Amino acid sequence: MKIVISSKGKVTKFIQIFRNLKDICNDVNINVSEYGMYAQGMDSSHISLFEFKMVPSWFDVYEVEGTDTLGVHCSLLFTVFDCIEEGQHIEILRKRGSDTFNVNLAGSGYQKEFQLGTIDIETEMMSIPEMEYDADIKMVSKDFSDLIGQVSKFGQDVNVKCNDKIELIGSSEELGKIKIIIEDDNIISYEVVEDCDLEMAYAIEFIKRFTQFSNINSEVYVHFSMNSPMKVCYNLDTWMENDGDDEDEKINNFIRFYLAPKMDED
Repeated sequence: MKIVISSKGKVTKFIQIFRNLKDICNDVNINVSEYGMYAQGMDSSHISLFEFKMVPSWFDVYEVEGTDTLGVHCSLLFTVFDCIEEGQHIEILRKRGSDTFNVNLAGSGYQKEFQLGTIDIETEMMSIPEMEYDADIKMVSKDFSDLIGQVSKFGQDVNVKCNDKIELIGSSEELGKIKIIIEDDNIISYEVVEDCDLEMAYAIEFIKRFTQFSNINSEVYVHFSMNSPMKVCYNLDTWMENDGDDEDEKINNFIRFYLAPKMDED
């Protein structure tokens, strides 16, 4: 196996994934095959799920025979990536059958070679079906992150309402209530099914973790349906969406997050 990431923008994105992923799921199986790199995992409470995918063409060099799995600690991998210098690229190397793999930071500056052991992670890959959502939102990533941060100051949950506009509501007995009204002029696009009147609640601490990935792309896709997990998607291909494609299902390289709604106990 030999995988190389040379593009400065993609190197930054790859590092940012592992910088923030450790706060959601630290131990991850990275599956590598002729079809590309893919990983998924859940947080310890099994409330949220992530998945990321990069096809072979996303990498500058992608030489992989058969299939392989790298079990990694995200925090350790980020510690390695954090040693990178300006102008360096990332090389990931592994001999077939080896219980170790190498990460090299090469290019300008000091050449650094790391040998890491793979870990055994017992996990079952989940099938995540594609689905049509009741509300599809595309907005500036920083705006979404800022709004979630503001709502989080007023309670542990965010209530989301989607009809002719979008409302984010947070409240607590001690602090009071905040309601943020988002209209079409505030966002890039907003599509809802006819007569949509959706209202769901989510644990906001998980959404805050998702928004830590905002610097991966300046735009974010957010999707809601009644009694279904919300989905948050960042495109790994480009910084700006400029190809007129509003369907994140058509994005080849991405990191996605899913969060189960809070259900009434009654």
